[in-house]
Amino acid sequence: MQTKVRVAIVAIFALAGSVAMAGGDKPEGQPTKPISIEELQARCLNPGQFEQQHAPQNITIQCTDTQTSWVAGAPGEVALDSTREVTTAIFSDKWHVAAKTDSLAIQGKAGTCLRFKEVQQTFTVEQKLSCDEIIGQKGSITDFCASVLDRGKHENPKLVEMSETGNLVDNCPAIDGKPGDGKPGDGKPGDGKPGNPKPIRF
Repeated sequence: MQTKVRVAIVAIFALAGSVAMAGGDKPEGQPTKPISIEELQARCLNPGQFEQQHAPQNITIQCTDTQTSWVAGAPGEVALDSTREVTTAIFSDKWHVAAKTDSLAIQGKAGTCLRFKEVQQTFTVEQKLSCDEIIGQKGSITDFCASVLDRGKHENPKLVEMSETGNLVDNCPAIDGKPGDGKPGDGKPGDGKPGNPKPIRF
C-alpha cells in the first residue's frame, strides 16, 4: 500500500531584537514577520540593504515529518459454504431406476479475512543554523530538512509519535452495505467484498 510523506519546515530567527517566523506558530507576545527562504538568505548575505541593518541571529530550523502507512488490523471471519450431494441409481436384470441427485445439509467452515488500518507517524526536530549555513545551503531546504529528519529518526526512534487516522481497508464481505460482518455482501460499491476494498472513515 502507498505511503504518504509530508515535510513541514519552519525557520525561526531574530531580526534586530525581534523574532520572525516563516510559517508555524508565532511565539506569544513577540512580533513576527513572515518572509521567504530567499529573503532570509538575502538578509544574511546583504543585511545592509534591509531596514534592520543587521543579519538574522539565533536561527533555528524546525522540521516536521508526517507519514501515513497501513498496518494489519484485527482479522475478521467469513463463512465458507460447503455442499454435499448424494446420487442414487438402481439396476436389475430387466429394469432400472433413473439416477437421482439430492442435496443434503452440511456444516460449512469459517475462514479468515484481512483488515488494514492507516496510521500516522509524526516526528519534529529543531537545529540551530548560522547565516553562513543559510547562504551556503545546497539543494532545497526541504531536502535539507528530510536529511535532518532521517538522521534524527535513526538516532531517536522512540520520539516518533504514532496515531491512528481512523481510515480502514476492510476485505471482509458485508451485508446490507455494512462492512466486516462476515456475511456475503449485496455487490454494492464499498461493500468490502474481496477485490474491491474501500477506505472507510469511522
